[in-house]
Amino acid sequence: MIVFSGLTAYLHRVPAAASARPTHNLDTTRQELNHLLPWFLPDGRHFLFLARGVAGKYHLCSSIDAKPGAEQRVEIMKSSQELD
Repeated sequence: MIVFSGLTAYLHRVPAAASARPTHNLDTTRQELNHLLPWFLPDGRHFLFLARGVAGKYHLCSSIDAKPGAEQRVEIMKSSQELD
């Protein structure tokens, strides 16, 4: 399983024999613009990523087992710095 950020706003995952698909939907309540920089944790199932929104940046943790729309995301840290 590969998770990557591309030219779109979403993180994508690619199983060994399939095409890329988004791992998560953007959170409209946070006015998220995109998800970036996935980084796998040692268990190989969970990863950290950056969600950028109008009000700032959020560092989140999730799992490759999550289905878009039903994913569980844990906020690790928020940066209140606004985007230019």
